[in-house]
Amino acid sequence: MLDSNTTYLLLAMAGFVFAAVVLVHGHNCNDTIKRKSNQVHNITEQLGKKIDVLEREVVDLQTKIDEVDDQINSLEE
Repeated sequence: MLDSNTTYLLLAMAGFVFAAVVLVHGHNCNDTIKRKSNQVHNITEQLGKKIDVLEREVVDLQTKIDEVDDQINSLEE
């Protein structure tokens, strides 16, 4: 049978191993969170740029529609 010193030593070693596993897991999770956060930020920027382009196209199309409406109105008169 193991004496009490050996048991305490094994418990201490198990505690250190558990603490190391928790720390490594925490670092991995933080890295994953940072990576995903950067991906979301990049996609948000890309979508913002696409929205700006589409809004400009909408304004251009609205201007063209107004011009066509004016031409139709002038032809009707």
